[in-house]
Amino acid sequence: MRRNILAAFIGLASLVAFAFCFIEKVDDGFIIVVGQHVVDPIGEMHVAVTRISRDCTRVLRRPTNSPLVESLKKFIDGETADEKSIPRAAWTSGDWILIESDFVNREPAIILLRHDGKSQYLVTATYGGTAAPFNDVQAIHEYFRKSAPAAPAQLLYCYEPVGAPFNSAFE
Repeated sequence: MRRNILAAFIGLASLVAFAFCFIEKVDDGFIIVVGQHVVDPIGEMHVAVTRISRDCTRVLRRPTNSPLVESLKKFIDGETADEKSIPRAAWTSGDWILIESDFVNREPAIILLRHDGKSQYLVTATYGGTAAPFNDVQAIHEYFRKSAPAAPAQLLYCYEPVGAPFNSAFE
């Protein structure tokens, strides 16, 4: 009995020491910093649960040379004055499209669009920048979920970043 209490006390003391040494409060969250490595434990947990529970069977990843992506490129180029987009990847689910794109003179962006059923695309939400030091993937999923509640959840959760700065959690 005394051994169990002593082991529990040592374990709890170790956990508290770890928390004081490596866990930092940043904004409204916590990160773990060990040397040059930063980990967002809550974001990592959300992404792991999402990857296990999502169903991507109704989400299609479109090649960048597909007619759909080419038409999206023309649409995006028309929406951004004097700017050329370079699509990295696109995902579709029904009338909804999520496209990650570079731009010639602008930061990369992720754009959520909806096809109106005729010949027009409607921009529903756009994400740019980084959530550092927090997990970018979790922040992107959460942003689009809140910004476009009508969008298919699986489209948002099946999105995996292709390039920087959105894939910083994978580096």
